[in-house]
Amino acid sequence: MQESSANLEPKLPPFQAVHKNILFAILLTFLTFGIYYFFWQAHQMRAWNQLLGFQKYGFWKWLILSILTLGLYHIYHEYIMGADMLEIQQRFNKPLSNGLPLISVLLAVFGVPIISDAIQQYELHRLYEVASIES
Repeated sequence: MQESSANLEPKLPPFQAVHKNILFAILLTFLTFGIYYFFWQAHQMRAWNQLLGFQKYGFWKWLILSILTLGLYHIYHEYIMGADMLEIQQRFNKPLSNGLPLISVLLAVFGVPIISDAIQQYELHRLYEVASIES
């Protein structure tokens, strides 16, 4: 008899699908005068979509709305990604980073969203570190 998919514990996608070297991403962003940041955003959106199990984030939607709202949508986007990381951590029974949404917004408001993305990427990596320790 097969178990229904509702009874199965969620599985993390392969680490290679979501991994990004944080220091390398920050350095490349500075060396390319911010161009690499767009690739990093697209990567994070794909990773979040995979972990959520549905298509919530879209690069072109984010880019267009961020331009049209003069960056206000990006601040909202950082908050939502932080809040979704909490949902992902709960779903996979991992330690919660309760302040992540607020920290993400504050860093975006103060003009350093790259630090917010680095923290979010770190939290993404931490999902796997905790999973390997528990195994």
